[in-house]
Amino acid sequence: TQLAGGLTAPVLAFWGGADEHIPAATVEAFDAALTAAGCPHEFVSYPGAPHNFFELAAVEHADAARDSWQRLLGFLSRPS
Repeated sequence: TQLAGGLTAPVLAFWGGADEHIPAATVEAFDAALTAAGCPHEFVSYPGAPHNFFELAAVEHADAARDSWQRLLGFLSRPS
């Protein structure tokens, strides 16, 4: 959040809605800081997903992992 003012490249971030390490208030503050800085960004939250929802062992969150992977591929294929 403190560095958001210096970011200019697009940011894509995935958040687990049940993440105990990154609270929703921190996500909201980062979103607001990027918006204030004029940095293009997209945040996607997965309700009930923990911090490690993308790990192979987190099979109960496979849908969130699959969705985030597809979104990441789309993000990386956008023209710069």
